[in-house]
Amino acid sequence: MPDFAAFLAALDDLGLTYDPYTRTGVIVSMPAIPLEPGALAQFVFCIAYNPAEGYEGVFDRLDARFATVPADSYDASQHVGTSTAVSFSS
Repeated sequence: MPDFAAFLAALDDLGLTYDPYTRTGVIVSMPAIPLEPGALAQFVFCIAYNPAEGYEGVFDRLDARFATVPADSYDASQHVGTSTAVSFSS
């Protein structure tokens, strides 16, 4: 991502902005850390999802939107996260 604002705009475009009514959507859980000003930023986000629907659809939409960055455009050491799903039941 070039910056946090671009990520938020993409979430809005994709309809994935966190909705407190449904308690689903994408939540950014740490500030964006610029790796290269105006070029790359990294941050951690969480996907709040309905366990009956799963997180895969949301993750797939994010992946389709952001996986278009050529693999050689950043150093692999800059990719510090992996997708992780944790489901809590009451």
